[in-house]
Amino acid sequence: MHPTLSLLLCSFFALSFSVLGQADVRLASTIDEVTVYREGAQVSRSAPLNLAPGRQTIVLTGITESLVEKSIQVAVANESLLILGVRHRLHFADAPALAHEALPLTAERETLASRERALRTRIGIGEEEEAILQANRKLSGDNTGVGAAELEAGVRYHRERITTIRMERLELMDSLRLVADRQKLLAQRLSELTLDSVPSATSEIVVEVDARSGITDSIRFTYLVAEAGWEPAYDLRLTELDRTLQLGYRARVHQRTGEDWREVRLRLSTSDPGRTAQIPELKTWRLATNLHPPVYHAPDPGFTVTQARRIHGVVSDRYGSALVGATVIVAGTDLGTVTDIDGRFTLQLPSGADLLRVTYLGYTDRMVPVTDSYLTITLDEAQNSLEEVVVAGYGGRRNGLSEPASGTSNLPDKPVPPQLPITVERQATNLQFQIDLPYTIVSGEAARLVSIQDFDVPATYRHFAVPKVDERVFLSAIVRDWEQYDLLSGEVQLFVAGTYLGTSQLDATQTADSLVFSLGPDPAVVIHRTAAERYSREVGLLGGKRVVWRGWEVAVRNTKRMPVDLTIIDQVPVSAEGTIDVETELPAGANYDPQTGQVEWRTVLSSGSEWQTEFGYRVRYSGSGSVYLE
Repeated sequence: MHPTLSLLLCSFFALSFSVLGQADVRLASTIDEVTVYREGAQVSRSAPLNLAPGRQTIVLTGITESLVEKSIQVAVANESLLILGVRHRLHFADAPALAHEALPLTAERETLASRERALRTRIGIGEEEEAILQANRKLSGDNTGVGAAELEAGVRYHRERITTIRMERLELMDSLRLVADRQKLLAQRLSELTLDSVPSATSEIVVEVDARSGITDSIRFTYLVAEAGWEPAYDLRLTELDRTLQLGYRARVHQRTGEDWREVRLRLSTSDPGRTAQIPELKTWRLATNLHPPVYHAPDPGFTVTQARRIHGVVSDRYGSALVGATVIVAGTDLGTVTDIDGRFTLQLPSGADLLRVTYLGYTDRMVPVTDSYLTITLDEAQNSLEEVVVAGYGGRRNGLSEPASGTSNLPDKPVPPQLPITVERQATNLQFQIDLPYTIVSGEAARLVSIQDFDVPATYRHFAVPKVDERVFLSAIVRDWEQYDLLSGEVQLFVAGTYLGTSQLDATQTADSLVFSLGPDPAVVIHRTAAERYSREVGLLGGKRVVWRGWEVAVRNTKRMPVDLTIIDQVPVSAEGTIDVETELPAGANYDPQTGQVEWRTVLSSGSEWQTEFGYRVRYSGSGSVYLE
């Protein structure tokens, strides 16, 4: 062969083996920024990148399993790198070695198992000897050729030996119970140690690239997660009626994505990418006998999240007692877990896994097919060469060990953090608040309160009273041109003069040009509603109808040091039948709505002044029925 051709072939095969044998480039990334939507969030990550020329595979590791696969985007600024393809896969880490603390516990558990077998063997030997003695006693009784002295000696030996065997069995049973107690405590502690180290599935993003030259840059990628979001929350504070309202705009940010957001930039968006952006269309509505009109369902597909399949279950013995610390492993792998104090387990399954191997010390191993998302597994005690001895009365939960109560805490919220510098971005269909300082939100913890903005809001203050229902006067703040504050519907916590009054609800979906906040009752304005004597009478029958009068006196006093703008709301009945007539007697200045029967007065009370009024109504109705009045 020609030397030049031989050299070219050697170079070609060397290059081919170099490319084929090249290992994947595995990169760990960090979270730089999170855009939190009302429902869901977009996580932005980056990782340093150093690549040699050629075609290679980059594996981005350590990402939450609960991501929306279709939302993955990968980018590199360097134009010398061509991204050929991106795909997602789940990764199951190898089970870690037992903690150092678990090693002596495991050794002690094995020693106790040997001790248990020895005790059971000795109990079995005693039972066999007792059976032989009982058989010999029967034979001796049937043999009439035995003398009285020999028979008496045999009975004495039989009684003494049986007594010795049974007393020894009691001692062995006590020792066996102590061993069982210690085994349960060790199983519980080993279960706690193992559960703390059970690995969970993570995501990996595999990126096929072609580098035209050596690359030193960073790779950036984003993806959506579903278990996150934020809700608006407000603090409304008032000190004096002649001052502006202090409105604190907050966000309660929550996430259960499986990965912590530590020292990241937060961006709060009012959009909801999980809902469709498609304009709905109407169907032709055709009328016909027994034909229903078209039915519409608001399309809301939500997120399609890629997750490992999870199964749950419980492992117990044949008596129903929980087996604490039983090992549940995916057959053919090292992926597994152990049962908790109640014998329960949760396990993530890789694709295609359909068989579990369940083991417990002293019990027969069992292969269990995965036929459902919840499995009830029973293990049988391993058979010894001697007759099985059952130690009963030790199943179930131990005293003092119980599950923590679930539910929400009644503890007060943490103090509001100081306001963070933000940048507000108004986009075509949504609003974004860029929090300019890094923030930490841990997965699974309670929602964190993030300060967005504080406003001094000009407001008009008015008092309202509905004395028929509640003889208290309520203070309200009326805010106009509220659209400029970019408010969303949410809970409002009310504070007046530093005192917490309770919560209210801000409805930003209303079409009114002003927002009304009820700030609670004002004890400095006193109101009373009493029956007016001159109206409380029955005239009797008039024109074949019964006539009844009712009337009320309303009196108000302002004890504040400033005037108040007061609106009083009351009512008279409205006839619902043609046989009933209602006639009102209202003073000047009263605003009356005959459709609803509502009567309203508005007055300004100076400091220390009083105001009173009186109103009434007459009801005429036929005497055949009953009419119920106040």
